[in-house]
Amino acid sequence: MYSVSIDQLESLQRILIDAATYAKDIGEQEDSYQFIRSELMRDVVLKELIPDSIRASRDLGQFRALMQNEGGYKDRRDVIWKSMQALFEKLESGSTAPHAARTSVVLEKFIGEEVQRNWDKALGRAHDDPEGAITMARTLLELVCKHILDEKSEGPIDDELPKLYASAARLLNLAPNQHSEQSLKQILQGCTSVVQGLGTLRNKEGDAHGHVKIYRPKARHAELAVNLAGGMALFLVRTLNDD
Repeated sequence: MYSVSIDQLESLQRILIDAATYAKDIGEQEDSYQFIRSELMRDVVLKELIPDSIRASRDLGQFRALMQNEGGYKDRRDVIWKSMQALFEKLESGSTAPHAARTSVVLEKFIGEEVQRNWDKALGRAHDDPEGAITMARTLLELVCKHILDEKSEGPIDDELPKLYASAARLLNLAPNQHSEQSLKQILQGCTSVVQGLGTLRNKEGDAHGHVKIYRPKARHAELAVNLAGGMALFLVRTLNDD
């Protein structure tokens, strides 16, 4: 669940238009504006889509002042409608869990559209094309690991996912043998096992090597692979940007 509903977002849009066009006394709507704004700001997914005009305006007076630079009333309404389109699309889609949406936002912001599109394709294919989704899940991790190696000026790059991940993990200080704390080592060993498992799952069940498989994967297998790959990708990107 997101922190605001579509009804609240529509209410916010009306409040903004009223403020920008002097349709109502902003004092009557100040509390509602600040509440919805604060709810958007605390949502890890939606806050990435908040228009700059809202992000910069702690109260409606500040927002109204900003809108004075946007031409006449019609121009201001158009600016508000367009700036909130991404928020409405995110809420109206309703097909992606907040964790998946957060992963999509982070991947696009810190790595680029290619990786983000790969993630979205993996999500979309999990139910209708499990084999394809498993392939995309592995490709996602491969792209993220290659990005990390490129950022760290490390090469040459091996195309095998386990080796790619081992190199990236070492550069990010995520290799199990780089730590002495047993609980942390177990977690990091688990991450390595997840990556190795994803590679094996696709090699045996996916479509990357001529459909050679032990049995046909079901949607639940694809969902597991996609969610594991997304979680690992998010963890790697967060670690890279915290480094």
